Amino acid sequence: MMLPWIMLAIMIAIGGLISIIWTAVVLYNSDLDSSATTATLLLVFGLLGVGKHVDKIQCQIQNKYLELKAVSAKMTKYCM
Repeated sequence: MMLPWIMLAIMIAIGGLISIIWTAVVLYNSDLDSSATTATLLLVFGLLGVGKHVDKIQCQIQNKYLELKAVSAKMTKYCM
């Protein structure tokens, strides 16, 4: 039931990571004076944000696993 939302969150994290890296590379290759500073800040804060998002996904997966494990234990108890 939650699997489509978890997959969507993982796809958003991958897309965010690709977008951050792509934008940083474009800024590093730019001729503007402040582009290197902007690219570095983008990489630092962007990767921190993606890391936070991935941590949230991991917590959701772990909670869902524990919930399904509890339901499975109840079902085996009633079926026996």
